[in-house]
Amino acid sequence: MISASDIEDAICGILQRVSNECAARIDREMSFDRFGLDSLARVGLLTELSKQLRLKFDTTEALDCESPRELAEFLVSQQKSRVRS
Repeated sequence: MISASDIEDAICGILQRVSNECAARIDREMSFDRFGLDSLARVGLLTELSKQLRLKFDTTEALDCESPRELAEFLVSQQKSRVRS
């Protein structure tokens, strides 16, 4: 299972490419809106994240996550739910 920290790192790497921010300076609790990501860009981020980490998740539910940290925690909970099933 992939840790929340590893997922956050992957999210920040993608955000770095999309927003030209230094990954180390990305506030993991800052809203995706503050990075200038509209809903279409967020779907692209989720698609890339899914491919990069080989994770399956509900994109519609993931879009409700407001920040890199919240998204990482959601994805960890999704992994745990799949393991229990």
